[in-house]
Amino acid sequence: MKKFYLFLMGTMMATAASAQKMQAVQPSWELYSAPSVSKPMKAASLEGTDIWGYFTKESLVGETSIGLVGMGQAGEVMAGFLVPCNGLTKGAKVQGVRVPIALATSISEAELRFYKLDAKTLLASKTLDVSKLNNGFNDVVLDEPLEITEDFYAALDMVTTGTSDEAKYPILFDGSTLVENSLVVFGTGDYAGEVMDYGTQFGAFIMQLYLSDLNLNGYDFTLNDFSGYTEVKGEGTANVTYVANTETAVNEVSYTVSVAGGEPVEYTTSLSVSKGLNRSGSFPVTFTAPEEGGNYTVEVTITKVNGSAENVKCNVGKGSFANFSRLVKRPVVMEEMTGTGCPWCTRGIAGMEKCRATFGDDFIGIAYHLYNNTDPMYPSAYPKLGMTGAPSCILNRSGEIIDPYYGVGEDILDDVREYLKVPAYVEVDAEAAYQNEDRTYVDVTANVKAIIPGTYEMVYELVADGLTGASFLQYNNYASYTTAQAGVSADDPLAVFCKGGELGKSPCKPIFNDVSIAASYVSNISKGGKLTFAAVDEEKTGTYSLKMPVKANLLNAIKDANYDVYAVVLAIGADKQVVGAKRVKVDLPAGIHEITASDNAVEVARYTLDGRQISAPVAGVNVVRMSDGTCRKELVK
Repeated sequence: MKKFYLFLMGTMMATAASAQKMQAVQPSWELYSAPSVSKPMKAASLEGTDIWGYFTKESLVGETSIGLVGMGQAGEVMAGFLVPCNGLTKGAKVQGVRVPIALATSISEAELRFYKLDAKTLLASKTLDVSKLNNGFNDVVLDEPLEITEDFYAALDMVTTGTSDEAKYPILFDGSTLVENSLVVFGTGDYAGEVMDYGTQFGAFIMQLYLSDLNLNGYDFTLNDFSGYTEVKGEGTANVTYVANTETAVNEVSYTVSVAGGEPVEYTTSLSVSKGLNRSGSFPVTFTAPEEGGNYTVEVTITKVNGSAENVKCNVGKGSFANFSRLVKRPVVMEEMTGTGCPWCTRGIAGMEKCRATFGDDFIGIAYHLYNNTDPMYPSAYPKLGMTGAPSCILNRSGEIIDPYYGVGEDILDDVREYLKVPAYVEVDAEAAYQNEDRTYVDVTANVKAIIPGTYEMVYELVADGLTGASFLQYNNYASYTTAQAGVSADDPLAVFCKGGELGKSPCKPIFNDVSIAASYVSNISKGGKLTFAAVDEEKTGTYSLKMPVKANLLNAIKDANYDVYAVVLAIGADKQVVGAKRVKVDLPAGIHEITASDNAVEVARYTLDGRQISAPVAGVNVVRMSDGTCRKELVK
């Protein structure tokens, strides 16, 4: 059970409507046990209505994508969403509202408001009795039904008090639903009438409307896109998910499947869908993969409901599949947003550590210290992957932003295991070496062999392990919690950051690994070039020179022989996901070796690279003159 899942997001886009900046956190109240949220109950006058909203679930329990958003301080905040007047909703009536509350005891005032699109003209409103509000969903019946005759905004205005995160960030949102106008924040006071859309930045506002008299004429299915992989000539399977609006109950559907543009073939399956709005579910589809390796599509369309094609509407559900002639393991690349100023980012350090310990070379970590620009490891070149809060991460550039310790559920290891099931599209081998004795550049060569033909973007990164120093201090909120309070075992990597642990103080001084120190990015575009493969097993080579960082404290730490520098090569597919990767240690410049004893000659003088004579070895490259007249370079640890 995930008992402690709170993270502070970094600074977000400023809103003119509020003259402040939106921030988000994960709710600290428990979403995973029923007693912690009020059980949704329909009032008698709401019986027979349908729930409408961008968040379509019946309950908050078990929903791991739920977060909180607000201004970072208690006060008044008003949020809502756009309600469209369309073929489904025109003429329908709003009978009530399902109101989500993060912490009822922090609410001092609350009101439901329905505005015209000018965000000033009220269509209806209802003041809520805050003494009767509960954490979670609260069903509210309107005094009079509101008929939908035009597009309008449905909003919840709240005044919060206190210092808890739920008071400062009272708006519940669903981060898995990124839709325009699904979360809008309204200006108040002098900014009344101004509206900012955060639906595509944070997710959908978890408020729902109870509607009657919907225009449920027929059977309208929306099939979601899907993806997967197959082996040539093998059996492919897909689980096609849908959202349906149905006039009557459905017990059977017929659907067609077209593989790689071929003739559609119709199948029939049992499917239980109750009458109503936003009915979601899935059904399995099986098919035979093509004979040739490569990428192909699978298209699915529902054609009949309960044996009839009348009044059936359905989009084409499009599946993207890779067809492999051979299966090669693909490493999982975790790219993480973190920072020394982020007090919850010790969780990310622990998450990456347990992934490395569990998966070895099958896991590649890259930590971008972007949370605060005062971080000594703040990178000068990095990709913009959409992560706006810390700690957060993306696996294989899937686009899904998740927690680097918990993942989408309770353990990031489960997510990595799922990604490891998907084979590599290309085999990547690489070598890397410092370009010169000054170690100002690293030359990387990537040898790539295609398993799935196509064009792949090449990305080159440098990461460093073992970084530490006087300025390398990590803030740590876990120092205030015992392992029991944090919900971790004594042998968990996070335990050392908890109260009583070796690093159980704030700030603490951990060793930083997988730190991104250089990359092939300029203005969010990789300059690593692209490689195009026309056939399976075709081989090509890519090269790139990465410039080492120039910040003194970071550069000095990296040059210390106690630390290791690695090159990471990523191959990015057409869908922008990592399809192959390799991590290799950077070789030393030619002629530089580790210190070794000599039986035939003794040292007579020692110099730094700038010619200064020294009396004892110093960290870095030393030039040593031997008694036999030879000179050699030594890398001193």
